[in-house]
This record gives sequence, C-alpha cells and structure tokens, in this order.
Amino acid sequence: MRRNWGFAIFALLSLFSLVRLLLQAIPGHYRVFSGAGRALWQGGNPYGDTFNTGIGYFFYSPSCAMFFFGPLSLLPEKLGMILYMGLSWAVFCWGALVFWRAVNTEQAQPPQWFWVAIAGQMVGGILASKLEILIAGILLLSCAWLLQKRPRVIESSILLAMVLNWKFQPLPVVGLLLITWLVARRNLKFPLALTAALAGWYVLPFAIVPRALLLAAHETWSATFSKFVQEAFLNFENIFAFFNAAFNAQIPFVLSQLISLLVGVLLAA
Repeated sequence: MRRNWGFAIFALLSLFSLVRLLLQAIPGHYRVFSGAGRALWQGGNPYGDTFNTGIGYFFYSPSCAMFFFGPLSLLPEKLGMILYMGLSWAVFCWGALVFWRAVNTEQAQPPQWFWVAIAGQMVGGILASKLEILIAGILLLSCAWLLQKRPRVIESSILLAMVLNWKFQPLPVVGLLLITWLVARRNLKFPLALTAALAGWYVLPFAIVPRALLLAAHETWSATFSKFVQEAFLNFENIFAFFNAAFNAQIPFVLSQLISLLVGVLLAA
C-alpha cells in the first residue's frame, strides 16, 4: 500500500464518486446517452431530443449511440450507468499504465503523484458521466500499442477510428500520431488502416438502420451541433473567450478556428 499510496488515493476517490453516483438521481448526461442509443435501435432520430432532461442534445455519432450506449440502454438505468463509468475508469487506468511502460522502460508504473494529480479530474468526470474518460484511456492504449517494436496497427486503428467517429475531439492527438508514424516508420500501413476503419465505423449503421432515417439523423445532428457551438462558443474556457471578456474583442468563430488550426500546425511542426 505504501508503494502505491497515490493510486490508492485515486482509487478510493473514484470509488467514492461511483457510490455517490449510484445513490443520487440519474445524471442527465447518461439519460441522454442511453436515450439516444435506445432511439436508434427503435427506429427513431436521437438528435434534437433532450429525452426529458432539459440539459441538451446528443452530439455523438450514430455508431456511438448504437454500439456503445445501445446495449447499456437495455439494462436498468443505474446498473448501466455504473457499468459505463466502471468500464471507462478501468480502460483509462489500463491505458495510462500501458502507455507509461511504452515510453519508460525503467519504471513499471507512473510516479504516485501522477494519480493524485488527476484524481480531481477523475472525480469530476465520473460525477458528470463523461465519455471523455473512456476516450482518454483508448487514446493512451492505442498510442502505447503503436510505440511497440511490433506495433499493433490494426487494433490501434480500429480503436482510434472508433473514438474519432464518436466525436472529433481526439483529432489533434490522432493527427500527431499519423505525422509521427510517417516520419518515423516511413510507410502507409497505419494511415491506410485508420482510413479503412473510419470508413467502416461510418458505414456500419447504414447496414442496420434504414438509410433515410440515418440521413435525417445526420442532418439534425449537424444543425443542432452547429447551433450549439455558435451559441455556446464564448462560454467555453479558451483564449478567444478571454479576449472577449477582457478587451471586448469579438473574434468570429470561423476565424478563431483558422487561428487555432494554424497554431496547432506550427506547434506540431
């Protein structure tokens, strides 16, 4: 226990959060997620519906709704929610340990302060039922597999394509992985595998759900997400919101994204 004091604190705080999650009312986020998964399997459009929560819409992909939250929606709500968060926590810990061992061969696990440092973020993520916990774990695990002497390209590509399909948030990390692979390995195995996996995750729902329904769902998804970003952008914690609040310098959304893209490319280079 003394050697793993940091992880023990991290695990205990995570357990406390899971117990609190179990005892409190179902978070609106999970109700939206499970509602979206249930809706698609029942032939409904999961987008543009708050599922009686009033907190917002479902903004992840049809594949995310169908193949991840769909099975969870078949379970009693609290059981599905605890399985969702428990799985997310386990994958994150697994990914963090495997990634650490891939980049540091002298130590079997991260320093104990690492677990203490991220404990607060994990508690907040669990209580808010954030999908980003699972996404972060998958990113770490996939990065580690690609760093091996014999890279697990197929498995990594499937997982990375899956989380990219869910939402575009991991795109900068995956983009850096692609650039690093091309510079270091000088072959197209990973880019081609990732492209094929992305296409597969996009097309798979069309093999199950009527095409007309999915096209309508994509259209509603695009409209509601664009409206959300435009309306909520200046409430996000970012440099553009800071300039707007501090200096009343309103930067158009499109221009802000171009600036972000340019800065990201320069930093990556």
